[in-house]
Amino acid sequence: GTDQKERIFEMARGIIAAVVAERIPEKGHSDDWDIAGLESDILTRFGAQLRLNDLRGASYDEIEDTIFDQIRQKYEDKEALIGSEYLREAERVIMLNVIDNQWKDHLLSMDHLKEGIGLRGYGQKDPLLEYKKESFTLFQEMMDRIEDETIRYLFFLRSEERRVGKECRSRW
Repeated sequence: GTDQKERIFEMARGIIAAVVAERIPEKGHSDDWDIAGLESDILTRFGAQLRLNDLRGASYDEIEDTIFDQIRQKYEDKEALIGSEYLREAERVIMLNVIDNQWKDHLLSMDHLKEGIGLRGYGQKDPLLEYKKESFTLFQEMMDRIEDETIRYLFFLRSEERRVGKECRSRW
């Protein structure tokens, strides 16, 4: 598609939900929360330095929504700086490259799985059933990597301005 912005936001929300679930137990007490780890995870995945200590005592959904709103605003600011047309093009190019690279890695992993699956019979396991389980796991991991890498590339994308003669051109 030509406009992947909403898909990018869906991926970002999913990543935020996973990070929050990992660092903040839903039923746990706020003293058990790993706020520093959450801030670090957001920084490494989105390049956004957030101060989340103010969220102690907030509900689980409020934490996710607050982080997502700040991440969304960062992306909107990037779009205003770079321009919608350039960012849509960057989204398409980056997503296609990430999918292409991850698919190649996935096919290689499937070849390795196929080569070693026959040994499962020695462990009293059905090789076909094991192949189905492990191939599904490999596919899910590939999909997660596609989302993580796409988001990381897009959020760390920088605009570069070049002076060409008297005019200034912006590139991504």
